[in-house]
Amino acid sequence: MVKITGFGKHKTGIKGHLSYISRNGELAVESSDGRLLKGMKELEALATKWSIGSSRTRMNQRDTVNLVLSMPAGTNRDAVLKAAAQFADKTFRGKHDYVYVDHRDEKHAHVHLTVCMRGHDRRRLNPRKADLQQWREGFAEALRAQGVEASATPRRARGVMLKPIKQEIFHMRERADVAKAQGVIPVPIAVDRKAIDEAFVELLNPGAAQAKPWEDPIRSRQRQVRGSYLKVAKVLDSSSDPDERTLANDIRAFVSEMPVLATRRHIIKRSIVDQINKSAEQRRTKYSDEIDR
Repeated sequence: MVKITGFGKHKTGIKGHLSYISRNGELAVESSDGRLLKGMKELEALATKWSIGSSRTRMNQRDTVNLVLSMPAGTNRDAVLKAAAQFADKTFRGKHDYVYVDHRDEKHAHVHLTVCMRGHDRRRLNPRKADLQQWREGFAEALRAQGVEASATPRRARGVMLKPIKQEIFHMRERADVAKAQGVIPVPIAVDRKAIDEAFVELLNPGAAQAKPWEDPIRSRQRQVRGSYLKVAKVLDSSSDPDERTLANDIRAFVSEMPVLATRRHIIKRSIVDQINKSAEQRRTKYSDEIDR
């Protein structure tokens, strides 16, 4: 629900992101002091203000943090916008300047929130994983206040192994999908092309397949998560309360429905094999039909 999509560095980077979220100044952007900023002239002035104090000797210094607050398609967009405004007010008002804008040109409801990392007390925001989880919980609370059912369960607790797709990769794939819908055969983006090439090599030469160093720790953590749930279910099984025994069954069902323990490269390999099998079946069907005729 709350995702850091990147950081703005110096005036150029801040201006570029503000231009993106405002659709090149066409959408009004609301600031932390309640003003509506319209047009690139006002946004450029804000970028200048937020970049004051940027170190010219530290090219990677981050001046803004860019967030997306989102909910699945079908969620009330007005409620999401109100919750995003409430979350930003409670989390950053009086500490950091920020702006936000509602996007309604995609299926899922989402709001872009950009926060100046230099605080009013001159201290810099330095978001960590714990901060991101706290922000997710804060946004979920604001959503519930608007009548939207929401929770901020950590990805690991849901048994999800794969990290969310980076925003820039998501948009590259989105553009490829649009091209495909228009009849243009898209060229896979570099990161996908590399993954597909590696998957083909491993499928053609299974002996060359090597586990990535991060895969075993990921699987180990997920086994621990599943084991923890099942231990709780076992304790509840011995309860005299029928509701708790029912809960034990619900927990086991939840664990059984968790995503399979597979990394992205395994998913790509399975997809390739499925496509090959599908094509082979289509050829067999076609050949059989020709024989019958």
